[in-house]
Amino acid sequence: MIIHFAAGRSLKCKVCMKQFKDVHIYGAHLKCVHLQVKRFQCCVCGHASYKKDNIKKHQEKQGHTGDIVLLPEKAATLEEVERAIEEKFAELLKNRPIYINVHNAITRKRHSGLER
Repeated sequence: MIIHFAAGRSLKCKVCMKQFKDVHIYGAHLKCVHLQVKRFQCCVCGHASYKKDNIKKHQEKQGHTGDIVLLPEKAATLEEVERAIEEKFAELLKNRPIYINVHNAITRKRHSGLER
């Protein structure tokens, strides 16, 4: 199982090792970052994102005017989301230290402005 939770402790994502204190934020992290679920869509071009704010920024940058569409989402329990993560990242979770090192190197490179 991916989550490790006890009262007063944090939740830890086994894919990227990020820690969370709120189960709802942890679930949103799994859907947004690792499963890449899209919840909102630009009605002009169809660009989609998990976060509504990303669509607002997209529309401003592209000069699009119009509504932001809320896409239908299948309700899923945290356990179902975790199972989907385990299936998608099964091989990576077996070799997690290698994946984490590569992931961290890419993240550092992006945040330093070297990769665009």
